[in-house]
Amino acid sequence: MSTTLLALRQAIGHDLNEIYVDTGTSDYSAGSATKVTCPAAIDRYYDESVLVSRGWIRDVTPANAGDIRRISAYVNTTGVITFSRAMSQTSQTMNFEIHTLMNPTDMDRCINNALARCYYLDEFRFMQVGNYTYYDLSRWPFISKKEQIYDVLWRSGKASEWMYTTLPWWEVLDDMALSGIPVVNSSHTYSGTDSTSAGAATLTDSTAAWAVDALIGHTVQNVTDGSEGIITGNTATVITATLAGGTANHWDSGNTYNIFRDSFAVRCLRPYAALTTDAATTLCPTAYVYPAAKLEVFRFLTMSGTKDDTARYSEQQKRALGEWEQAARQYHPRPPRRALRGIPVQAKVHSGVVVW
Repeated sequence: MSTTLLALRQAIGHDLNEIYVDTGTSDYSAGSATKVTCPAAIDRYYDESVLVSRGWIRDVTPANAGDIRRISAYVNTTGVITFSRAMSQTSQTMNFEIHTLMNPTDMDRCINNALARCYYLDEFRFMQVGNYTYYDLSRWPFISKKEQIYDVLWRSGKASEWMYTTLPWWEVLDDMALSGIPVVNSSHTYSGTDSTSAGAATLTDSTAAWAVDALIGHTVQNVTDGSEGIITGNTATVITATLAGGTANHWDSGNTYNIFRDSFAVRCLRPYAALTTDAATTLCPTAYVYPAAKLEVFRFLTMSGTKDDTARYSEQQKRALGEWEQAARQYHPRPPRRALRGIPVQAKVHSGVVVW
């Protein structure tokens, strides 16, 4: 089940007792607003001194720009909050968050740092190049530690009938290169140059003569930008595949490509991706990311607070670390065991809790 950045931020804010979420009426005029009138219920949560001294207000109305401002004034009797400067608005109705512990932008940063602590099992593939026995992993930027790679296999066959063959030996070097992969004769490999228009979603090679849909399930690689995707259909000259992992993830005229079926399959631990908008979603279990986010919040507060705050938040950070370690024992992936030359071995990654 997926969850959004908005839902994560509000849930963590409620856990920390530092957020108030509601809908109010702004003084919208000519595309901006400087005030919002809040419901009377806000009186139960804050007084004027608290909001003015440490309050942030964030516009979370989907149609608006998502501005964040300091609160410069609050009147209890009227419920009017004044922003430090105008916000961009599209109407008088304003959905908002009030934060009293930290800037909401810092909260988002802590959540994304937490997602980078949380891993799931993934697989990426690459084709064999001649008799090479060293392969650079830098084109997969999410691989930052050797311990993230736990198995390398040879994948062959066809879609829905893939066969995986265990390689007798491999090693990830300190310079993040795979070494020791034996030479295997790759089959069904094509190379060429794209002749389509700039920014196209499909690959077109006017010189090709592929059998219709014969390449479904193969991998097409845009060598120029480093992206690749699984082919979902093809005509004699056009290939359809959703590209990912590159700098542009589309086709431009002159891009070179490789098409391959058999490939090396690298099984690895991949961190969950950062969330860049409130509507962006993640599949990371909430029970996995919540304690990690609280740990990041208290770490941030420990480094940025006063001396007294630092001591208090340091203790809370220790408790959050314990919660995170407990969650990691449940959710951190455990690579499976497999037999290597008849000897049972543990895949090449720490099986315990790893706090990076």
